[in-house]
Amino acid sequence: MGINSTEVAYGFGQMGSMYATTTQIYPPKSMVIVAITAIIDTTLTTLTDARQGTVQCIDIAAPSHNESTAIADEGQGGVAYSGNLPAGVTIFGRWTTAHASTTGGYVAYFGPK
Repeated sequence: MGINSTEVAYGFGQMGSMYATTTQIYPPKSMVIVAITAIIDTTLTTLTDARQGTVQCIDIAAPSHNESTAIADEGQGGVAYSGNLPAGVTIFGRWTTAHASTTGGYVAYFGPK
């Protein structure tokens, strides 16, 4: 039997969404982007991490979560991500901004900070 939990539902994008193409987007006040789904092939150039206020995972020289050994806030074994998001693919995270460099289209879903 499932649990009806608004806390879980709100954490997975139940608080609205925004369609975007090449503009930089920002979530509504007191929210973050919790998921991004590509409508057509899209190249993401910036995702700003909501926890650290730094750009992570997208088009950076150092791979994300690639410590020599796993530690509390970082994982081990990650590789650099080019930012290419094929149509139909959804990625999950917690971001304060998103930006795409191509004319692709994507939907960003919101959740609480």
